[in-house]
Amino acid sequence: MMKEMITKEGLEALIQKLDYLKKVRRIEIAESLKYATELGDLPENAEYDAALMEYDEIEYQIAKLEYILNNHIIMESKTYKVKFDDGEIEEFKLVGQNEVDIFENKISPSSMMGMELMNSKIGDYRQYEVDGYISKFEVLDIV
Repeated sequence: MMKEMITKEGLEALIQKLDYLKKVRRIEIAESLKYATELGDLPENAEYDAALMEYDEIEYQIAKLEYILNNHIIMESKTYKVKFDDGEIEEFKLVGQNEVDIFENKISPSSMMGMELMNSKIGDYRQYEVDGYISKFEVLDIV
């Protein structure tokens, strides 16, 4: 069984999300289902169908979060400052898969660049390939 890598911050966020889904969303959806059931004629009741679909989605999310919380490894989140061959300097933060945000340069250790960063030290020159394009960079700093 593969363990999910996650940062301490990501773990806290997942716990809060799970708590919200269980204590708030489940209750809201149960009320929606109760109301829709009271409308009668369930086979033709669009409100009931919508509430049931939402209930299934919430239950799926809860199960997924519980699985992650029961099968995870805490990883240390590090920020890497890199300089690409074209002179551009950027910072990338390694985070767990569920915390990835490409707009904030938060990447997974399992991504092509993330794998290169995981095994690097300051001053290392690294490269990775995506769709035939080779990207080269130097690690300037690790925080």
